[in-house]
Amino acid sequence: TATCPQKVKPRQAVDCRLPTDPYYPLTSMGRSFLIGNFIGVAKNLQATAAATLALYAQKNLTVSNEQGIVPTNDPDYQAIQEIDTDLSNGMDFASFSIFMLWYEQMPKIKTNLGIVAACQCIMFLFMYFILFRPFIHQLKSEFNQCFVMIRLIPKNQIEKVLEIKEFLSGKANVITQIEDNL
Repeated sequence: TATCPQKVKPRQAVDCRLPTDPYYPLTSMGRSFLIGNFIGVAKNLQATAAATLALYAQKNLTVSNEQGIVPTNDPDYQAIQEIDTDLSNGMDFASFSIFMLWYEQMPKIKTNLGIVAACQCIMFLFMYFILFRPFIHQLKSEFNQCFVMIRLIPKNQIEKVLEIKEFLSGKANVITQIEDNL
């Protein structure tokens, strides 16, 4: 038998079918083709089983476990039996290959993620110290200046401002009531 070329060896070595094997065309075209054919053969087998059950139901016969619904000499049944090993080995190889690829790439990914996290921390600190901190200090000084200016306003002026505010808010209420009535 010929052996499959493999970059990464899975847990078990897998032998390829020879070109003289009747199932060679099904298994040599790749996993997706093999899966598609496996599903097609399984659907044919299911249709055969359904037809057999319908025939048994028409004749009022029962199927025993020893008898089976599909005969073992059915070509679809034999194809499932033959292809099953190739399919499971192929899926095992694909899973193992993907795992090994992930396992090989993981140190690089961790390093890259660490570099990205460090850059984000540096950018955050840069934004805080260069942009936000001076702006916060400026706002704080402006707030203190406004507070000092407000304290300089005489008390009777503050009362007048409050009266004007009440007057304007009352007018605003009147205007909204008139608009609502329109």
